[in-house]
Amino acid sequence: MTPSQLQALCRALRSGWAQSPELPDFPELHQPGAGFIALIAPDGAVRRRLGGVPAREPLGAWLCRCWRSLLADELCGEPLDPEELAGLRLQLELIASLRPLADPSELRPGEGLAWNCGSRCPALLPASFPDPDSAAAELRRRTGPAADGVWLAFTILTFREE
Repeated sequence: MTPSQLQALCRALRSGWAQSPELPDFPELHQPGAGFIALIAPDGAVRRRLGGVPAREPLGAWLCRCWRSLLADELCGEPLDPEELAGLRLQLELIASLRPLADPSELRPGEGLAWNCGSRCPALLPASFPDPDSAAAELRRRTGPAADGVWLAFTILTFREE
């Protein structure tokens, strides 16, 4: 997607903040897609981030679902109000590539790591872990030691609204 398309997506998400936003009809939004949506405070700190891999639905449907969940903050139950949202910048982190790994040690610099074990697929962005072993341990902790799955490496396309 082009920067102007991504900027249009950010505007559409913001305009539909209290309900399901009406997204532009870009062909990419009808293709499977996923990633992360973040709200960034003026000091650059991530205020909220939600998302995941792999793509299980069209990108447009995923964006709308993830946006509503992010605003409602379904993780801690504290919804954002319009005034607080106005002071935050929207950042889209869309999955650009995804590949299976036999072992987390195959992770390349700049890739994120996910542990796909069926209905759950916890993921860590590249900057959020010091090395593949610590990332693998954290992802296994999140799913439980007995979970069977497949390791996935991913890269992201990051766009922050202006």
